[in-house]
Amino acid sequence: MKRLKVGTTYLQRIYTSLKVGKGLGVGIHSSKDTVKVCREMVNLDTEIMAIFYLDSLGHVTCYSLIEPGKLDEFEVSSREIAKNTILSNSRGVILVHNHPSGDSDPSEKDIQTYKKVRDVLKMIDGITVIDYIIIARDGYSAVVGDEEITFAKHTESIG
Repeated sequence: MKRLKVGTTYLQRIYTSLKVGKGLGVGIHSSKDTVKVCREMVNLDTEIMAIFYLDSLGHVTCYSLIEPGKLDEFEVSSREIAKNTILSNSRGVILVHNHPSGDSDPSEKDIQTYKKVRDVLKMIDGITVIDYIIIARDGYSAVVGDEEITFAKHTESIG
């Protein structure tokens, strides 16, 4: 399978698919809905993160994409996520990123990123991390629970 480089054309396709979903008033109500929108991320050769900002009905109010910093890691700013959540009048966020290795099991850094964003948003009344998803060629993992964090692995084909 050919791995895609992250470039302007690929990122534009992701932005377009998210914009189309937003324009249609599409709701994201499950991890599976999110994976459908982001399924092409499994073909990237570096990690990126898509962040969906949702209203109380689960409709996407806006989205952002954190472009890659390194081959297998990126920096997430909880402050920027909190700012975008407030400015878009959203009630929650869904974070989804890819693992180019093909293994959707979360790394320790993934768990720390989830905790960091969750804890910052928890301080803002009424805003939550709705889901944190890792997608890869072997399927996807989604966070389960809040205090004791575990990930449920789903081994269905994505691409």
